[in-house]
Amino acid sequence: METDDVRIVAIGTALWLVALIATLVFHDRLADNDNGDWVWIALAGSFLGFVGLRHVRRRQRPRAAAPPPADESDA
Repeated sequence: METDDVRIVAIGTALWLVALIATLVFHDRLADNDNGDWVWIALAGSFLGFVGLRHVRRRQRPRAAAPPPADESDA
């Protein structure tokens, strides 16, 4: 099944960034309810999303240096 991994990871990262902005806006209210660490969770999700985005972009690049796979039927 062919999927667009870059788009999927980009959407997930964007959602983490929205969550980060929301937690920063409502930080005082979250801290009052002992949920102040949600900011750090959203920050970590955003960071890992950017790492994942870089990873899937690297995987999509053609591997020019790698030799083509050997056809086993020739052996």
